[in-house]
Amino acid sequence: QVGRRVWSGVDDLTPAFVCVVMYAGNFIGIVFVRSLHFQFYAWYFHSLPALLWATRLPTWSKLSLFCAIEVAFNLTDATGCGDLPRGPDCGSPTSRGAALLTISHLTILAALLLAPSLSQPSEKTGPHRDITGPPQDKTKRS
Repeated sequence: QVGRRVWSGVDDLTPAFVCVVMYAGNFIGIVFVRSLHFQFYAWYFHSLPALLWATRLPTWSKLSLFCAIEVAFNLTDATGCGDLPRGPDCGSPTSRGAALLTISHLTILAALLLAPSLSQPSEKTGPHRDITGPPQDKTKRS
């Protein structure tokens, strides 16, 4: 039958759901990596806002975690820097920075595990949570 659409089982996947699933998979790898360098931070930095806003944490907590991760990567010792300023380009990580990073990562991971599924219906948006715009009234016919 020409033109017949075959159900693939992925019709219910919204762009938000796909992004969060992909970012969460990447984030789980970052959380449990044995050695984390500043280059990895640049790699997953842009996914943090999407992951944080997929949780039920209050806004102040989301912003605090985002800032804590930034601070954690910039807490370094001046060992071997000479005249260079301390920061991600010079120095070695500190135990305080590592602890802050671990606590922040585990908090985000726990919040993601407790977050509602993006594919479940909600009262505000109807059968799908869609980030592309407001829900449309399907009862109107043109």
